[in-house]
Amino acid sequence: MRILPAIAAAFLAAGCQFLPWADQRPEPPEGALPYTLTFDGNRSIGENALLRAAKPDLERFVENGYKKAAVDDAAWAMHQHYLGAGHPFASVTYEYEPTPGAPPEVRIVIDEGPRTVIRTVHFRGATFFDRKALHGAVQTPRTGWFDTGDRLYVESRLTSSAERLADAYYENGFLDVEVELEEPVFDEDRREVEVVFVVREGVRSTIHAIELAEGTADADQLRASLQRFLGQAYFPRMAFQVRAAVVEHFARRGYPDVDVEVVARPTGSDGRVHLDVTTDPGQFVRIGQVLVVGNDETRESFIRSRLAFREGEPFDRDKERQSFRALYRSGLFRAVRIETVGDGEVRDVRVEVQELPSLEIYGEPGYGSYERLRFRAGITERDLFGTGRRGKLEGLVSEKAREVVGTLTDPWLFDSELIGDLSLFAKERDEPSFTSVNLGGQALVTREWGRKYSVSTGYEYRRSDARDVKVGAPGTEGLDEDVNLSIVSLAATYDERDSVFLPRTGRYARALFEVSDQNIASDLDFVRISASVSEYLPLSENTGFVFSLRTGFAIPYGDTVTLPLQERFFNGGANSVRSFRQSELGPKDPQGNPIGGETSSTATVELRYPIWKSFEGTLFVDAGNVNLTLDDYGDFRNLRYGVGPGIRWLLPIGPVRLDWGINPNPRVGESNSVLHFSIGSSF
Repeated sequence: MRILPAIAAAFLAAGCQFLPWADQRPEPPEGALPYTLTFDGNRSIGENALLRAAKPDLERFVENGYKKAAVDDAAWAMHQHYLGAGHPFASVTYEYEPTPGAPPEVRIVIDEGPRTVIRTVHFRGATFFDRKALHGAVQTPRTGWFDTGDRLYVESRLTSSAERLADAYYENGFLDVEVELEEPVFDEDRREVEVVFVVREGVRSTIHAIELAEGTADADQLRASLQRFLGQAYFPRMAFQVRAAVVEHFARRGYPDVDVEVVARPTGSDGRVHLDVTTDPGQFVRIGQVLVVGNDETRESFIRSRLAFREGEPFDRDKERQSFRALYRSGLFRAVRIETVGDGEVRDVRVEVQELPSLEIYGEPGYGSYERLRFRAGITERDLFGTGRRGKLEGLVSEKAREVVGTLTDPWLFDSELIGDLSLFAKERDEPSFTSVNLGGQALVTREWGRKYSVSTGYEYRRSDARDVKVGAPGTEGLDEDVNLSIVSLAATYDERDSVFLPRTGRYARALFEVSDQNIASDLDFVRISASVSEYLPLSENTGFVFSLRTGFAIPYGDTVTLPLQERFFNGGANSVRSFRQSELGPKDPQGNPIGGETSSTATVELRYPIWKSFEGTLFVDAGNVNLTLDDYGDFRNLRYGVGPGIRWLLPIGPVRLDWGINPNPRVGESNSVLHFSIGSSF
């Protein structure tokens, strides 16, 4: 919501009503503005945008007693705003002469001139970078929706682009590069301009050789470790990188006090540079005692198990860093400090930690269009008995669901990189045509590679019941079966999103494979496979598309003919096809009760764009289906659609969402549209 100029002026007045007036003007009557500000000539840029551009100066105008200098600064700020919006010929002047005893009247006079776009960009003399890289260095605003149109001519941004391009050349060894912006060539009506960057590349410097001083210890291995620098572009920071590599080489071999000097020596006009390396390794050091201090709750044995170095070993800087990362990764410590003590050949290592509170009690109220009011609460202990293991007990209560889950997690199962989870659960959820009840437990082992990749395998045993079943018609036998399930699973996850709660860029993908078989004490034989992938494609800083595809299918085999209701796929709701209510898309019995199916797919395209402050809007298209049997999995003739707008209130815990899903082709018994309100991302 934009603020009208009059309201902005009123706020300025309210903030200054207690300040002394320099010329002792009488206070305006209640409800009147302290000064009048009018605009003349602005067509393409609204008054609100100009007021925001000059806000600090207009505030100072009131605070300092309506001095003319503040108006001059405000006009300059508005002029800069015009230049930044692609109006290079704009002028902003003003009319204001203070009159003692009278309310101030300011008139901003604007001559916008044409809005100028860049017709072509040339790079004269540029041979090293390709065309794509050169144009990528030119960053100016664009016209059109979501900044996808022509580039606007903004001189300051083009000057910065020239500096950016020069920096790129410099970091590729062109130490004498010069990049200049020629005088622009405008067309007759000054609406288009030709921009030319003149590049004088000069000679490219490269590292031709690295010479070690005579008598350098471990010379052969050191020389081999520095081979990767040969042929690389040289600029002064490369000498520091070579020095860091030499320090690292010796610090990994027991020499923490190594002293290194690297001197660059050009060999001529051909750009070849020799680096002369002089090294003094210093004292060889072995680790004496490992001293652990600062731990009150965490057992010393756990801290020692996270350390990569041991007493009596040569000092190794890489192992020191590994230990530092492992202790921080535990999530138990606010600060970690590892340092050697003493200066002899045998030095103790002091590991000092500052512990974080390990006990957390939380409560999270929420609301969803289907579940209505809900409340989640739990207690988490991140350092059970000082062992670094985590325990969690969580409960959820809503109008449609009740659940309790207890989980024990060992982040270093069997003192390895494996994560072990053991959980017990009791869950009950009211679906439109039945109530699902699950009691059981699961053991899960996960291996992570960085933040992006993880693979997990597990075993789950549960009692799966369907209660209060409304389905009842010929052909639906077995849908209300209560079963004991024994399931082995394998899952793979890839996550490169920039944020879990409010992603703007990146990709998320997950695949899950499950097997239930009577040979492992299950009542049903089936294979179930589900997968999802989401892509976040930014168009500008806060605008972008999101693409999502989710699919799943089940394959009954052996003595199993069909799956009971609680193990089938459903579709429709706030997190799938939004023109349907929860689980109401797909096959139904004659009374209109959803019966789900053996397959389901959902595809979504969503445009997200900023509205105001922490609010953003969306436009979405959903498509999805549910097929009764696996034979119809590839049949998309029964796809149903949902289109519509939405609004998001972006909070740190996730967005508060309001979506209006419109059904473009409703069938008998279906709503024309559905309004969904919920908290959290739809995918």
